[in-house]
Amino acid sequence: MTLDFALTKMPIIFAGSAPNEESKKKLEESLELLDTFLKDQTWLAGPTMTIADFSIIATFSTIDAFGIFELTKYENLWQWYERAKSAMANFGYEEVNQVGATAFGNALKSKLK
Repeated sequence: MTLDFALTKMPIIFAGSAPNEESKKKLEESLELLDTFLKDQTWLAGPTMTIADFSIIATFSTIDAFGIFELTKYENLWQWYERAKSAMANFGYEEVNQVGATAFGNALKSKLK
C-alpha cells in the first residue's frame, strides 16, 4: 500500500498533475486486499496491535487526509482505522501522526488546484 500511494502522489508533488488512473487503481487494489485481510481479524498482524498497525496507519491516515479516495467503502479497513486511532491515542496518535498526515494531505490537495 505504501508504494502504491507513493506512485499516486508523485505526479502531484513534482508536476502538480492528478494521479494517473493506473496508479489509483493499484492503490485501490491494495486497499481492497487489506480490507479482505481484516475481515476475520482485529489487527493487521494478529490478535493484538503490533508495529504493523503503527506503520500502516501512517500511510492510511495520509490517504484519508488527501481526500480523493472514498475510504469508508472498505468497511473492515475503515473499522480497523477507527479502532487503531482510538487505541493509539494513549501513544499520542494525534500529535505524532495525525497532525503531519493532515498537513501532507492538505499540501497534496493544494497542488491539485
